[in-house]
Amino acid sequence: MFETGLGVVRSLGRAGIRVIGLDRRQDVGFRSRYVQASLCPDPLHEVDAFVDHLVRIAAAESHKPVLFVTSDDFLLAVARNRERLQERLLLNLPETETLESIADKYRQHQLARSAGIPAPATLVLETQAVPRGSGTKFPSQFS
Repeated sequence: MFETGLGVVRSLGRAGIRVIGLDRRQDVGFRSRYVQASLCPDPLHEVDAFVDHLVRIAAAESHKPVLFVTSDDFLLAVARNRERLQERLLLNLPETETLESIADKYRQHQLARSAGIPAPATLVLETQAVPRGSGTKFPSQFS
């Protein structure tokens, strides 16, 4: 229910479509007049509870609701529980492996490049552990 979710809510709501919005914390989308918003379990730390919550909401509907995932935080929980969720929800998602690549920004970059999609250069920084007591000091902005 952040900005992307709010955009979906407004588009659907203005078209007269009833929208139920979920998030693990109240965000800007909770204030829209077009949404029936409520809190849900955190999909990053309470995956099973989150999936159960979606299934309960969908089971109360007379038709299968369409699920729009508008945040990476929710994407993998939905993708990894696709089989259970599609019993009750309409999902329009690519394969889980593709979603795993999209959620990992470095893999997303590799996927874009392999598909011939121009993407800015991406650098991966590697660090070495500094042994404790080595006397190495870091500038204050890194402490």
